[in-house]
Amino acid sequence: MSGKVNYAVTGVTIKDLYQDKEISFTDTTEVFFKNVTDDDIFWYVENEKYLLNRAGYSIAGKTSIFVDKIVGDYYNILGMPISKLYSKLNELGYKISDFEMKE
Repeated sequence: MSGKVNYAVTGVTIKDLYQDKEISFTDTTEVFFKNVTDDDIFWYVENEKYLLNRAGYSIAGKTSIFVDKIVGDYYNILGMPISKLYSKLNELGYKISDFEMKE
């Protein structure tokens, strides 16, 4: 991925069983990587525990030192475009207070 752009694409479907409605959407985030030397790649392979997960990197891990910029929703890279999900729930008529948050 050195010197290239990686696209994190997430597809989401919300099935509202109470209203018998369904909304589907996608979100794409661009991750621009710096040019990385062979030494940097060797270090990364030896030290990144998430190497074989996701798209071969974890933006919250050591990969972040190689990222030049991100265009789009950071949380989409982690797996869920939270802000867009919230907007779609609003379209269905829901408010944040309608949901119980558990940690």
